[in-house]
Amino acid sequence: MRTVTGTVLLIVATVIGLVGAFAFAETGLDWSFSKPSTVLEDSPRWDAEREFSVGFGVSALVVWLVLAVTAFFALLLGRERRRPVLASILVGVSAAVVLGAVIAVLSVPPVGEQYPLPPWNRA
Repeated sequence: MRTVTGTVLLIVATVIGLVGAFAFAETGLDWSFSKPSTVLEDSPRWDAEREFSVGFGVSALVVWLVLAVTAFFALLLGRERRRPVLASILVGVSAAVVLGAVIAVLSVPPVGEQYPLPPWNRA
Protein backbone atom coordinates (compact mmCIF):
# COMPACT_ATOMS: atom_id res chain seq x y z
CA MET A 1 0.00 0.00 0.00
CA ARG A 2 2.87 2.37 0.75
CA THR A 3 4.30 1.74 -2.69
CA VAL A 4 1.07 2.82 -4.39
CA THR A 5 0.67 5.81 -2.09
CA GLY A 6 4.26 6.95 -2.61
CA THR A 7 4.04 6.52 -6.37
CA VAL A 8 0.78 8.45 -6.65
CA LEU A 9 2.16 11.18 -4.40
CA LEU A 10 5.26 11.40 -6.58
CA ILE A 11 3.16 11.66 -9.75
CA VAL A 12 1.17 14.50 -8.19
CA ALA A 13 4.42 16.18 -7.11
CA THR A 14 5.83 15.91 -10.63
CA VAL A 15 2.71 17.48 -12.15
CA ILE A 16 2.91 20.35 -9.65
CA GLY A 17 6.58 20.84 -10.49
CA LEU A 18 5.78 20.99 -14.20
CA VAL A 19 3.09 23.60 -13.49
CA GLY A 20 5.80 25.64 -11.75
CA ALA A 21 8.02 25.37 -14.83
CA PHE A 22 5.07 26.44 -17.00
CA ALA A 23 4.60 29.51 -14.78
CA PHE A 24 8.20 30.51 -15.56
CA ALA A 25 7.61 29.94 -19.28
CA GLU A 26 4.51 32.11 -19.25
CA THR A 27 6.44 35.18 -18.14
CA GLY A 28 9.21 34.82 -20.70
CA LEU A 29 11.70 34.38 -17.88
CA ASP A 30 15.26 33.49 -18.81
CA TRP A 31 18.61 33.19 -17.01
CA SER A 32 19.18 36.98 -17.07
CA PHE A 33 15.80 37.71 -15.38
CA SER A 34 15.36 40.76 -17.61
CA LYS A 35 12.29 42.14 -19.38
CA PRO A 36 11.70 40.93 -22.93
CA SER A 37 12.33 43.62 -25.54
CA THR A 38 8.69 43.53 -26.63
CA VAL A 39 7.49 44.89 -23.27
CA LEU A 40 7.28 48.64 -22.74
CA GLU A 41 9.66 49.94 -20.09
CA ASP A 42 6.93 51.75 -18.13
CA SER A 43 4.54 48.81 -17.89
CA PRO A 44 3.69 48.29 -14.19
CA ARG A 45 0.95 45.80 -15.07
CA TRP A 46 3.46 43.45 -16.68
CA ASP A 47 5.73 43.72 -13.64
CA ALA A 48 2.85 42.77 -11.31
CA GLU A 49 1.83 39.82 -13.50
CA ARG A 50 5.40 38.66 -13.79
CA GLU A 51 5.95 38.94 -10.05
CA PHE A 52 2.83 36.84 -9.42
CA SER A 53 3.82 34.18 -11.97
CA VAL A 54 7.39 33.93 -10.70
CA GLY A 55 6.13 33.67 -7.11
CA PHE A 56 3.65 31.00 -8.19
CA GLY A 57 6.39 29.07 -9.98
CA VAL A 58 8.72 29.20 -6.99
CA SER A 59 5.89 28.13 -4.68
CA ALA A 60 5.03 25.23 -6.97
CA LEU A 61 8.67 24.09 -6.98
CA VAL A 62 8.79 24.24 -3.17
CA VAL A 63 5.58 22.18 -2.97
CA TRP A 64 7.08 19.72 -5.47
CA LEU A 65 10.19 19.38 -3.32
CA VAL A 66 8.18 18.79 -0.14
CA LEU A 67 5.92 16.23 -1.82
CA ALA A 68 8.87 14.46 -3.46
CA VAL A 69 10.66 14.12 -0.12
CA THR A 70 7.43 12.90 1.49
CA ALA A 71 6.96 10.36 -1.30
CA PHE A 72 10.57 9.24 -0.91
CA PHE A 73 10.08 8.53 2.78
CA ALA A 74 6.71 6.89 2.13
CA LEU A 75 8.39 4.54 -0.34
CA LEU A 76 11.44 4.03 1.83
CA LEU A 77 9.85 3.39 5.21
CA GLY A 78 7.31 0.75 6.01
CA ARG A 79 7.05 -2.82 7.12
CA GLU A 80 9.05 -4.28 4.28
CA ARG A 81 11.86 -1.68 4.09
CA ARG A 82 13.06 -3.26 0.86
CA ARG A 83 12.34 -0.35 -1.42
CA PRO A 84 15.35 2.01 -1.27
CA VAL A 85 16.22 1.38 -4.92
CA LEU A 86 12.63 1.94 -6.07
CA ALA A 87 12.35 5.10 -3.98
CA SER A 88 15.63 6.48 -5.31
CA ILE A 89 14.81 5.72 -8.94
CA LEU A 90 11.30 7.20 -8.83
CA VAL A 91 12.39 10.38 -7.05
CA GLY A 92 15.36 10.67 -9.41
CA VAL A 93 13.09 10.43 -12.44
CA SER A 94 10.76 13.06 -10.97
CA ALA A 95 13.71 15.37 -10.28
CA ALA A 96 15.09 14.85 -13.78
CA VAL A 97 11.73 15.66 -15.38
CA VAL A 98 10.97 18.75 -13.29
CA LEU A 99 14.48 20.22 -13.19
CA GLY A 100 14.94 19.42 -16.88
CA ALA A 101 11.74 21.31 -17.67
CA VAL A 102 12.84 24.30 -15.58
CA ILE A 103 16.26 24.37 -17.26
CA ALA A 104 14.66 24.06 -20.70
CA VAL A 105 12.20 26.87 -19.97
CA LEU A 106 14.90 29.20 -18.67
CA SER A 107 17.21 28.40 -21.60
CA VAL A 108 14.76 29.39 -24.33
CA PRO A 109 14.79 33.14 -25.02
CA PRO A 110 11.41 34.89 -25.20
CA VAL A 111 9.80 35.11 -28.61
CA GLY A 112 10.41 38.85 -28.90
CA GLU A 113 14.13 38.34 -28.50
CA GLN A 114 14.31 35.57 -31.08
CA TYR A 115 12.51 37.60 -33.73
CA PRO A 116 13.01 41.31 -33.01
CA LEU A 117 10.29 43.59 -34.28
CA PRO A 118 11.12 46.67 -36.35
CA PRO A 119 11.07 49.98 -34.46
CA TRP A 120 7.72 51.75 -34.43
CA ASN A 121 6.96 54.26 -37.24
CA ARG A 122 9.69 52.86 -39.48
CA ALA A 123 7.84 50.51 -41.72
